[in-house]
Amino acid sequence: MYLVGGGSFEQTGLSSHKECRKLVKKDGGFNFEVRAMMKYARNGHSVCAVGQTHLVVAGTRIGNGASSEIMDIKADKWSDLPDLNTGRYYHSSCSFNSSKVFLFCGIEQATKKYLDSIEFIDLQANNRKWENFEVNYGDKVCWPLISGR
Repeated sequence: MYLVGGGSFEQTGLSSHKECRKLVKKDGGFNFEVRAMMKYARNGHSVCAVGQTHLVVAGTRIGNGASSEIMDIKADKWSDLPDLNTGRYYHSSCSFNSSKVFLFCGIEQATKKYLDSIEFIDLQANNRKWENFEVNYGDKVCWPLISGR
């Protein structure tokens, strides 16, 4: 289990915005082990495991909200991924087949309005980029999830 980024949004420059810690069993209890720091400050972001080897972190309330990063867990190293098409925060993410990561809905950083979109990236592609994921679900993608309809 990993604890990645976060902390008070109102306070700038917090180390917790870039921290990554791994929960490890030690001496009959549990401790957080400090891992490599992310490049970008995070608050309101999402993080998901991609198989057993990587973590992908995307979005944030800090800055333009479009940055994304990938961590090689074994090497303990973060690398940039391309910027999102739409800067977002308070969204959800998941991985699929240990190769794709999907981002769902959230709030657009620029307008502070709810997003009705999904983006994905194929981590095995030669030219990695975030792409819009088109869903044929009436005229709204996320609104039924938000409204409970």
